[in-house]
Formats: sequence, structure tokens, C-alpha cells
Amino acid sequence: MRFSAWLKKSQERILAIGWRLIAYETFNYLFNYPLYMWAMGSLGLVQGWLIMTLLSLVSCAYLFWRYDHKGVDWLFANAAREWEQGTTDSSGWVRKMMVRISKSRNGLSGIPTFVVASINLDPLIVAVHYRESHFNGIGSRDWSLLVASVAIANLWWGARIGLFVEILKWAVRHF
Repeated sequence: MRFSAWLKKSQERILAIGWRLIAYETFNYLFNYPLYMWAMGSLGLVQGWLIMTLLSLVSCAYLFWRYDHKGVDWLFANAAREWEQGTTDSSGWVRKMMVRISKSRNGLSGIPTFVVASINLDPLIVAVHYRESHFNGIGSRDWSLLVASVAIANLWWGARIGLFVEILKWAVRHF
């Protein structure tokens, strides 16, 4: 199939995925930086963190439900699984090691991987990646993954933003 024919055929899907990614990244930026900092600076570290953690859980739960309900893989979770399956058979010890780490969803090796992923990625992405299957309803295990990832991510993010807010307050008072 020629590229132009593929592009014309795929245009609707590309637009559907593209606007979701742009909206998602814009929301994340505004939520994580100005709103989170404002809440912790204005409401206090603990109260601001609690409110932002609750808002994070609500927004992630809504997006998680919407992701499953609409059936559009705009987070590329299925593409990641296909890559994992494809690279398991390929050569190269680094690639195989990366696949083993990314596949460690169960057992003791899955816990540290889940924690590291929750710290470094958005909780929604972590929960979607760790699901057993996609687009056939959200089970209690899926909701548990989301809640755990939100908790871990917000503990880390709250500590980072809280430290930044306190340093900024100190600098304003002393300079």
C-alpha cells in the first residue's frame, strides 16, 4: 500500500489518537506544575497534597474508564505489548533484559518495577500497561493497580513539589 493511500485511510485514527495525546499532555502539564505547586503553596503541604492526590485519583480514574470505554489505544499499550513479544525472539541481551523488566508484572520482581514505573510515568500509563487485557471492562485488579500507582506517584511528586515550594518560600523571605 502506498503511503498516501495509507495516510488517507488512517487519517481519522491518527487525528483521534493525536488530539487525545495533546489534550492529555496539556492537562498533565497544567495539573503537575502550576496547579500542584499552587495547592501545596497556598493550602499547606499536607492539605494541598491530600487535595491534589484526590484530584489525581479522580482524573486518572475518569481517564482510565474513558480509555477502556472508547477502545482507542492512544496510550499505545497494545503497541508496547507487541514490541515486547517481538523483541523476546530477537537477538541482543540488552533488548531481552529490557523486555524481561517490562514484562515483570507479577511476583516479587514486579513490585519494584511497578514502583519505579509509578515514580517515573503517569499513573494512568502504568495502570494501563500492567492490565491483563484491554477494552473489555475494568476489573477490581485494574482499579487496584490504578489506586496503587496514584498513591506512589503522588507520594513522590508531593515530596518533590513540597521541597520546591519550601525552598521557594525560604528564598522569598531571605532575598
